[in-house]
Amino acid sequence: MTRTPSPPSDAKLEMSKTSAPMHTVPLAHCWCGSESFKPFNDDYQVCETCGTLLCKNLPGGDIELGRDGDLYSKDYWLEYQTTTLHQPTVVERARTDLSERCIYWLRTLLKYKRPPGRVLEVGCAHGGFTAVMKEAGFDAKAVELSPWVIDFAKQTFDIEVLRGPLDPNQIEAGSLDAIVLLDVLEHLPDPAAVVRDFAKLLKPDGVLVIQTPQWRPEKAYLDMRLSGDPFLHQLMPLEHLYLFNDTSVVDFFKRQGFEHIAFEPAIFALYDMFLVASRQELTVADEATVAAALDRPGSPRLVQALLDLYGRHEAMTAERLQLYTDHHLMADEMIEARGTMQALADRALQAEARATRAEKRIINIRLSQIKLLIGAALQQMGLLNWASRNWRVVKARLGLTSRSRHMPRLDIGQPVALADGLHCNGPVLITINTTASDQVAEAATFSRSSVIRTSPGDGLTADERLGLNRPRPDSLMEWLISVDTAVLRKMGTIVVDATDAASLGLLRGRLLPGQSLLLCGQLPATPLIQSLGEPTGILDNRSYFAQPPVAWLDPLDDAMTPRPEIVEARKWPKISVVMVSFNQAEFLEEGILSVLDQGYPNLEILMVDAVSTDGSLDILERYRDRLDLLLIEKDHGQSDGLNKGFDRATGDILTWVNSDDLLEPGALFRVAQAFTDYKVDMVVGGCRQVGMTRDAIILNHHTRLPLGRPLPLPLDKLLDFHAFWQTGAFFFQPEVFFSRDLWKRSGGALRLDLNYVLDYDLWVRMAAAGARCVHIPDYLACSRTHENQKTTYGKMPYLPEVRRLLLEYNDVSRPAGLQLVRHSVDES
Repeated sequence: MTRTPSPPSDAKLEMSKTSAPMHTVPLAHCWCGSESFKPFNDDYQVCETCGTLLCKNLPGGDIELGRDGDLYSKDYWLEYQTTTLHQPTVVERARTDLSERCIYWLRTLLKYKRPPGRVLEVGCAHGGFTAVMKEAGFDAKAVELSPWVIDFAKQTFDIEVLRGPLDPNQIEAGSLDAIVLLDVLEHLPDPAAVVRDFAKLLKPDGVLVIQTPQWRPEKAYLDMRLSGDPFLHQLMPLEHLYLFNDTSVVDFFKRQGFEHIAFEPAIFALYDMFLVASRQELTVADEATVAAALDRPGSPRLVQALLDLYGRHEAMTAERLQLYTDHHLMADEMIEARGTMQALADRALQAEARATRAEKRIINIRLSQIKLLIGAALQQMGLLNWASRNWRVVKARLGLTSRSRHMPRLDIGQPVALADGLHCNGPVLITINTTASDQVAEAATFSRSSVIRTSPGDGLTADERLGLNRPRPDSLMEWLISVDTAVLRKMGTIVVDATDAASLGLLRGRLLPGQSLLLCGQLPATPLIQSLGEPTGILDNRSYFAQPPVAWLDPLDDAMTPRPEIVEARKWPKISVVMVSFNQAEFLEEGILSVLDQGYPNLEILMVDAVSTDGSLDILERYRDRLDLLLIEKDHGQSDGLNKGFDRATGDILTWVNSDDLLEPGALFRVAQAFTDYKVDMVVGGCRQVGMTRDAIILNHHTRLPLGRPLPLPLDKLLDFHAFWQTGAFFFQPEVFFSRDLWKRSGGALRLDLNYVLDYDLWVRMAAAGARCVHIPDYLACSRTHENQKTTYGKMPYLPEVRRLLLEYNDVSRPAGLQLVRHSVDES
């Protein structure tokens, strides 16, 4: 019974819509005699003695093989093949199989037996292989169960086909050189008895040629479902009764007296095995011996020509495969080289930036000193009021500028009264370029207050944002990323364009009591502006807010710990943090404390450990009372452990922290604020790549997604792996937080068949599910680099998995979007 790959089917073996369901009986014992089984799925179980996968039930009762709708009748070979198995009918395959599998099988048979040997094919189906053996010069005949397909084989190929089950008297004992069972062994209710009967028909040096599905016991059923394993096609209850693995099949044949077994490459190697078994030592003929056996007049020469053509086809296929492999190896090398170059470039830019900041600090110190000296001199000369009114002239003649981004020291100076109720407290941060802001800057300068000026927002055009470009160096958003948080806290007044929603959105939740806002321009009627309340005063289209409301105040103090008076005044969404651990005792406690020490009031921590043996369990026991879940049990890898945690999580916001990674202080508050303010599905920030300690910073990384602007997570750019992901345009896993709803829309599970890029696959599925994401300027996590991690800096072992994923994604017609989720979890 030959076959081609087909989709998995949960259908029971019912040959037609009109036939009654088949009567079944439970399988009482394995071929090896054991009655001890363990479950595999609803239809199959595993023998605990020999390791064979067995169907729980066997077809029962008397089956009339010639009746329409019954087992292996005409309906099986025609309708059932197309409607249930999604294969061509036996009529179509009687032609297509000849130049493919039939020649492949013949080539293997000729290595062990040559014409004019006597061969019996058991379960010949359309009879094509028996016909090919006959044309090669073998004395070949077949045996089949189905009367209909026997007649079809005889009429199509003019071969001798016996009606099964085989009567021992039909063939002389000890007369056969080979018996061929191709996709038959798995169908036999009592395979041991059948093989023992066949052994009586073989000569002492006769061989069995076997093709049968190969079950790989290291894969659990759930793993197969999640990864779409091709072997799922072979789980056909009541039809495939015994599914062997490469160990149990050897045990099986040796117990039947076939001590000598040779495995050959299977034509369907993803799910089949192909072997030759004999009671005597096997002898393999070389190509010259095979060619000599076929060097005979008539059909054998034609068969040799077909074998030659097949060999050339295989060689061409292997050459193309080698070219394909070489191409991807070169691509991998280029990608690795580009990654190395990018890392070197990043380090060079960081070094240059550090040097530039040092130079600017020196320049700004000197400028501040010069300004103070000038101010003092003008005051002594009685010219201070004149200089204040004509400051542009003064600074132009002296070559001075009031713009600076990084201040080594921030001078508070004296409050400047702009009008009744409007005061400019220094230092001053100005994020707008207008005449009004210049007036504020000049007034603050002469009050001896430091002034920092940035361009509004990210300084980018809409097209530049679509291209995932970093904010401009002089922009507010780049300043918020690059400066220490303490610098923003020292600002007395912040001047912003009233219509600059992106900048205002990032300032919300980061201000302190006593800091004031000066908004320039007409106030728009937006929820963000309305949340500020009424201005303290208004002058020349400038609105002054002396005290931000609670929603605008930072819940964290200078040490990034919660401020109770702010935290208790607000409602905080529930955040679930899943932590997974296996033999990471060196880092585990620090990782746990990085979450517990957040002080977040609505936190759920779920710890999953895969039964560590390095002292981790002692650490976990110390923190058991502070964990919402401590699950210690073996799993099938990181994805399985995370899935167990997320299945039990109850938070509105979800994330995971690997035991060797860390959350940055205050991260959960920043994330909660972003979800509340922006109403998004996903929040990302910055991530520090660190060494063995938190202070050993290797790289400060931020995604190039636009800052402070809720946007759809760009699926097209995620899939353009080499142009965007590989160049650092996206995020590291520890900095990503997502909503429970998005997790469910994206499949609700991480793929168990992925070891390196399980997170990348999840982000792609989330983008396909319509995720809306916002990028905030805060560093949310640390990703630790050490010698025992899966992906070490500069190495790229994940590329083969990436290539496999991209091939899967390319099979999906876009913009189908949610269809991508099917690559993850199949719960049907």
